[in-house]
Amino acid sequence: MVNFVCGPQWFLNTDIIIEIIALVIALLIGIYSNKAYKFTQERKYFFFAAAFYLIAFSFLIKIFASWLSCSGFKEVVLGHVTVVQYNMDKIQFIYNLGSFFHRFFMLSALIILIILCLRIRTKKEMLLLFFFVFVSTLFSTQTYFMFHLIATFLLLYISLYFYANYYRKRTKNSFIVALSFALLFVSQLIFIFVLINPKVYVIGEIIQVIGYLCLLLTYLLIGKK
Repeated sequence: MVNFVCGPQWFLNTDIIIEIIALVIALLIGIYSNKAYKFTQERKYFFFAAAFYLIAFSFLIKIFASWLSCSGFKEVVLGHVTVVQYNMDKIQFIYNLGSFFHRFFMLSALIILIILCLRIRTKKEMLLLFFFVFVSTLFSTQTYFMFHLIATFLLLYISLYFYANYYRKRTKNSFIVALSFALLFVSQLIFIFVLINPKVYVIGEIIQVIGYLCLLLTYLLIGKK
């Protein structure tokens, strides 16, 4: 069977539910950041909105492509025997196309956060970073490994940036933000080892959604002020 789940098959439905939760959280953060940008005109909120809209869209593509791949399987009952029919070329095409766009938009979102952290302002440097993401996503022969490896290094830098921000401010919100990105970094690091042991995929998904929940908590706390 060809799908996006690299972990145990029993985790398939739970995996989709977790990613729907992550999608909703990313969308809510994007909407809140966009409202904050319109109110304050601060550059950081614009980049946060753009990044989390892309993250939400990335999860949407992943879920939709996974569903399409699974719908390509048909069960035919012949007497006492159930035969599974499928068009492998069609399923493989859906998987490859969905996989590319999911990874491209997710890495693009992380690049936007890197642009925020590095305070990059020139369009040439921004375009260079996005070109790097496009090439590494499209032409890598080990797409799964390269995607999570690049995401791990980007999230490591982002988490260190927000830890430094917490070290300066020492506030509850800055701590939760730093913790959120640290958890997202750990989840991507765990995903790298799925090829060795598929069971760790479950751990990675759980840590990832906890990271997004922590980010949502931050925005809810800010909204109360």
